[in-house]
Amino acid sequence: VACCLSRVSLVWAAAAEAGLKQECERQRWQLPRRSRLIRARGSLAEHLPWRACFISRACRACLSVPGDFAVRESNGSAPSCFLCGPCAKHPAVVARLQRAHATLDVTGLSGKAL
Repeated sequence: VACCLSRVSLVWAAAAEAGLKQECERQRWQLPRRSRLIRARGSLAEHLPWRACFISRACRACLSVPGDFAVRESNGSAPSCFLCGPCAKHPAVVARLQRAHATLDVTGLSGKAL
């Protein structure tokens, strides 16, 4: 069952690749220029580069806008994902971050405060 599920999931992901490419281009997000940077993200990123680009930049909670505020597993670590302003303030998201003992940067990539 897991083998069939992974094949189906890969087919669905490949089908969504064109739509994700359009969304990334609309947001003016680009793929890394060097192939080694794509390979560093994992084997799936090599086959579905626009999916990897979208996941790394979109808000992890709503996936509809760019993420501006970094979520970190521990203080000083690399960002694990990004959240937009409204999602970063949403009580359910805040509770989830607290349960995971994650930290949220209160100054966004844009320089604006939360």
